[in-house]
Amino acid sequence: MNKKTYSWQPIDTAPKDRPITVWCKHSTETDTVYDKLCKECCEASDGVQVVEWGRFPDTANSTYREVKYLEWWGLADNERYTPANPVMWIDLDEPDMAEGTASHEPENRG
Repeated sequence: MNKKTYSWQPIDTAPKDRPITVWCKHSTETDTVYDKLCKECCEASDGVQVVEWGRFPDTANSTYREVKYLEWWGLADNERYTPANPVMWIDLDEPDMAEGTASHEPENRG
């Protein structure tokens, strides 16, 4: 039986309709959605995380009458209120995943 090899993919190709396994890395960029969310709360640790696409309350731009939201990746286990900065994702949701192998860390792609 051939073992399937799983490979890390760019985060912009990730599905947004289900939780996914990702590699997170803190971003030093400013004026991004991620940067705004991290200023308002904590952030996910670097390394492998399970995240999902979600909506975060934008407390800086919301008013008493209208709550605005920012869409971003967040930890799947805490209602998407801990922002994460995934840089790569890997699809481990296939039925034969127990037969496959995956590297523990994505290769450095710049």
